[in-house]
Amino acid sequence: MFLERLRVRRRDKLIREVQFRMGLNLVVDQTSVRSTDSGNSVGKTTLLRAVDYCLGSTGDDLYKDPEFGTVNERVHKFLQDGVVFELEARSSTRNLHVLREFGKPPVVNGESPGQKEALRKLGYELFRLRTEKPSLRQLIRKFIRIGEQQVSNTLWFLHSSASFEDYEPVWLFLFGFDDQELLGKRRDFQRKLKAVDGQLAGFKGVSKNSLRQMVAVIDRDLAQKQRQLGQFEVGPAVRSELSTLSGVREEITSLGLSMSRLQLRIQNSERTVRALKEASTNIDTARLEELYRAAKSELPQLARKFSELQSFHNAMVESKVRFVQQGIERARAQLEEREAALSAAAGRESALLKVISDKGVLADLNKIHMEVNRLHESRGEKMGLLSRIEELEKELEDTRKVLDEAEAAIAASQHAVDKRLEIFNAAFSDYSRRLYGEEYVVYYDAREVKGRKRYEFKISNVAGNEGTGKKRAQIAAFDLAYMKLQSDLRSDTVRFTLHDQVETVSVNQLQTLFELAESVEGQFLVCVLADKLASVDDALVKRAAVLRLSQEDKFFRLP
Repeated sequence: MFLERLRVRRRDKLIREVQFRMGLNLVVDQTSVRSTDSGNSVGKTTLLRAVDYCLGSTGDDLYKDPEFGTVNERVHKFLQDGVVFELEARSSTRNLHVLREFGKPPVVNGESPGQKEALRKLGYELFRLRTEKPSLRQLIRKFIRIGEQQVSNTLWFLHSSASFEDYEPVWLFLFGFDDQELLGKRRDFQRKLKAVDGQLAGFKGVSKNSLRQMVAVIDRDLAQKQRQLGQFEVGPAVRSELSTLSGVREEITSLGLSMSRLQLRIQNSERTVRALKEASTNIDTARLEELYRAAKSELPQLARKFSELQSFHNAMVESKVRFVQQGIERARAQLEEREAALSAAAGRESALLKVISDKGVLADLNKIHMEVNRLHESRGEKMGLLSRIEELEKELEDTRKVLDEAEAAIAASQHAVDKRLEIFNAAFSDYSRRLYGEEYVVYYDAREVKGRKRYEFKISNVAGNEGTGKKRAQIAAFDLAYMKLQSDLRSDTVRFTLHDQVETVSVNQLQTLFELAESVEGQFLVCVLADKLASVDDALVKRAAVLRLSQEDKFFRLP
């Protein structure tokens, strides 16, 4: 997928149009660094941010300083006054057109489905993404390097708060592991495993065996108290009321169990409704439509249109949801009935206890009843802890099983990743050698960490104290090598990379970098000060410059 042009309009008036080219694309800031102007206010980075905005960013960085958060009110007011960004891109198989008015979701190929669906569509068009993770916005950070995190780190280009579980599916996807659903599921279950481990850690020092022994002791004490109650001598009238009280308490216990079962049924049914809705939402309709079109080309007499099949499927899901929700409503009605019955039984229990007390039954009887109640509460507490620990252990076991299966599938496909890395490193080592005389390669460590296999991607021989300019050149070599990989594979996904802040790269390296960019079948767009180009081949600069900015001609052409 190559960029073709970007337009910026305000109330249908064209403000800026940039035509992209194959190879090197330069955004030249012609402000002299020796002048009183810093060159930081003409908007040379704004082009990158505008492309990023079309591809789903929030757009805050178009008017807000990313470091200090200060707002350029003038630019912000300008953007809010009907500014529309329009991006066109193409691949060998399709065209992409994105229209986005400031403050609104992108309109992708004429469709305006809302922000979430627009990002899904863009992810599919740019990367053939079919799942939510890795996401479009995660991947695009490697291809549009604007923020400090992206321009300073070759591999660790996500937000500074991103965890290893965020990076692993991104790396594996970029280097050839194609089962996106498995990567997303593995990431989700890794996080679930961590969460369940954390909950189990809260029970540290609590022994299941000790809980069982405590329950056994409580059961013995309860049996003893029940014998005492059975042997307690009272008058016939009180004995009848005690018998009634025992029946009421059995009713209370039965109602409590019935309510627990109903609550569990409601919870399970609600989970079923959520699962049905999520399954309907997460269906890869674009992929299904492709399959349907392929089938129709082979079987032109297909009786139904894809839209009809899709509507039928949605209707079936809605019917299932309605059926389950009706069951939930019936269970809730039954639960309300049980709650009313429980309240009435509790009232009868209180009345009986008062009658028994008024008839002068010995205080010892109340003492025994109180002790029985205390033992029941203690038993319930211990059994609750035991059940929760066993439930978490079962959840942990099931999660580990799913992760084992996912890791086995990834391990079985490692050869695909290894092959991609081999092709990639042929270019990466060559480009890094030509840039600064050292050959670099990307590799991964597949190692056990806390019982789980981790795939951590690294770059060999990266010195911790290397200079900023050298680091910028290394990042550029990495991104160019990745474009070369995509070219060699004849991929029709993203074949561009946009870079900010290359001023620290030495002049000699800059010339070499630009020559490499020209040789790759892709697009390398970089923002640079004109003074930095003084020693670069003038013909190359003239050919590659797609935008020149100055204090007199800023990106948004604001005076």
